[in-house]
Amino acid sequence: MTPTPGEHRGELATILKSWQMAETATIERATEVIEHTGHPVIRLAMEIVLRDSEMHRRVQQAILDGPERQAFTAEELREIWKLVEQQSEAEERRLEFARQAASACRTNVEQLPLTYLLLTYVVEDEKKRARLLGCLENFQHNRYEDV
Repeated sequence: MTPTPGEHRGELATILKSWQMAETATIERATEVIEHTGHPVIRLAMEIVLRDSEMHRRVQQAILDGPERQAFTAEELREIWKLVEQQSEAEERRLEFARQAASACRTNVEQLPLTYLLLTYVVEDEKKRARLLGCLENFQHNRYEDV
């Protein structure tokens, strides 16, 4: 028998709540590492992990709260869409800066391994944000073609 949407939603909620507990544990461990190290790169890495886990918890909670219940209208989207497009263009520019910096460092990776590590992280993070905005644009175009 095929599960109903409510059953799928219940299963998803169970998974998300367990995932939130795992994110909480990650936040606690990252905080502990931050408190016990003076190394700036390790601190920075753990701060990134901590903030990502905090954001993951927020996203998981938004999903649990049912984002479809807070749908926006085409008019609301039209009002802000130019700003979203400008943000997307800015993300593309930042991604290019990150790629250029990583490329410039690549020739000296043996002398600057931590610098290269941090730059490659930033490149991937910029790509992630560009993908997120791209997904939002695809959603907008598929859902509200006239916006």
